[in-house]
Amino acid sequence: MSDLLNSTALSALETPANFFVGDNLDRLDGGAEKERARGQADADEAKRLRSVWMDAQADLDRYDHENAGKPVVGDIDPDTGERIPDPPVIDADGNVIKRSRYSGTDHARASARLRLVHISDKAEEAYRKAQKQVTDHSPFVGNANSLVRHANAARDWLNSQPPGMIFDQFDPGKGFKPDHAKMVGLGEKAVQKAADIAEAEGAALPLDEINARIDAYVDDPPFPGRLLIPHPQRVDSRGKMKPLDVHWSPKALRGVEAKNPHVVPVMDDAVAMLLWLAPDAVREALKDQARAAYSDGRLALPEGERRKRLNKLRADLHQIELQEAAHFWGLADSGVDLVPRKGLSPRALLQIV
Repeated sequence: MSDLLNSTALSALETPANFFVGDNLDRLDGGAEKERARGQADADEAKRLRSVWMDAQADLDRYDHENAGKPVVGDIDPDTGERIPDPPVIDADGNVIKRSRYSGTDHARASARLRLVHISDKAEEAYRKAQKQVTDHSPFVGNANSLVRHANAARDWLNSQPPGMIFDQFDPGKGFKPDHAKMVGLGEKAVQKAADIAEAEGAALPLDEINARIDAYVDDPPFPGRLLIPHPQRVDSRGKMKPLDVHWSPKALRGVEAKNPHVVPVMDDAVAMLLWLAPDAVREALKDQARAAYSDGRLALPEGERRKRLNKLRADLHQIELQEAAHFWGLADSGVDLVPRKGLSPRALLQIV
């Protein structure tokens, strides 16, 4: 069992009935290591061939430097403007058809350079092919990273479970045969089911329930308030009436104000003021917004029905993903190169019912 499992996850896998969970984690780790090794082997070979190519190119550059200014077969003759020919052309009878005006030493030097060019070209060609293979096999690295992410997600899920938890292993049934097309089809179903779950999670309450909540909010606002004239008869020391003192008083401060008339309110709640001055107008405005929001055909469910639907959808999704993961493991065990679908739940991937 993988030594990457921490103590919490290990404690959840102590019973024989749970060995399959650790085995599946080991298979994910092993698959990741295999994919990573394949990609690394390609990269190492490309690196080696590039070094060979660079050495061959250095030999060619060094040769050219040492023989700079000397005539080379294949160059343009500066005197005649013609390309310097290869060694003398001889017919089938051994007669010289065209002589070379250059010595055997010149031709030997040219042949040496041609060999170096050939070696360098072949080395570069081998490197380019290896580099292309690295690019073509870059999915190996991506596959390894994907398997690592799935393994880490599985461990996180296990760590969230109570210690000593006993899991039941999914049985795909007698005669089950892994099939790639079926696995892909199940993945598509799972994605659609997850979308249905998201829709249900974001479902609004029915309009009549929303309207009832609006009525309750307006009739008994959470932060009610009122305008007050705390001391309308207060006069100054000369017996003259002070200017009228009017301020906004939230409900939360009314008791304090009764005890201390000098308390300054700390909240100027515009919504509460609107509800105090024009509750019916606020009520209708909110209900108009609610009606407009429902005009786009969005899903609306009572809370009890929403919970039931979510439970059913989540159970259906888990069954679909269990079958999808069973196909994945079967194909992987038969040597097919693939990774679990992004979004496949850790519980289903571990084949836990």
